[in-house]
Amino acid sequence: MRHTILFLALIWTMLWMPVAALATPISLEFSGAIIDSSDPLLPDIGETFDGILVYDDATPDQDASAGAGYYDIISVDVVYSGGLTVSSTFGGITIADESTDQWAVVVIDETNPNLYFGLVLADPTGETLTSDALVTPQLGSYPDVSGGLIDYQISAFADHTIWMLVPEPSTASLLIMGLAMLATRAQLEG
Repeated sequence: MRHTILFLALIWTMLWMPVAALATPISLEFSGAIIDSSDPLLPDIGETFDGILVYDDATPDQDASAGAGYYDIISVDVVYSGGLTVSSTFGGITIADESTDQWAVVVIDETNPNLYFGLVLADPTGETLTSDALVTPQLGSYPDVSGGLIDYQISAFADHTIWMLVPEPSTASLLIMGLAMLATRAQLEG
């Protein structure tokens, strides 16, 4: 009976897998250092940070206008070397395919609603983007990369040095690992 249930679960997973593969969480890591700060409450000049942005590549465009797109994020987490953290699920990615192409993320910190984190990739030539579709940005395609923290009207601007796509495990590899774990469990119980 147990083998029948496992077999049916495997068949259901294989039939469901193509539907689940349509939406893929994309994780982008970034890091940098503060190059300008106008408030003692914000990170100091030279302070470094590391962050990760997670979004779903199947997220629908919330902005119906041509040349601009707005896409909800899953999360952004940023940790500064001085101890400040920004963590949010409130915000989104704005893409502008106009005279200056922009790929921008702006989020509101969940613990301090007056604190915003922003990351902007810009191409003043307007040659990087071909539409306002949600695409994974290639850092080398954008000559201007900026970002930072905003607390009310006070800013700390940063120089982003690393922008890297984090590979997600494939559905097939997760399925294989699950089956291997089930086989190991069956051997231990048998």
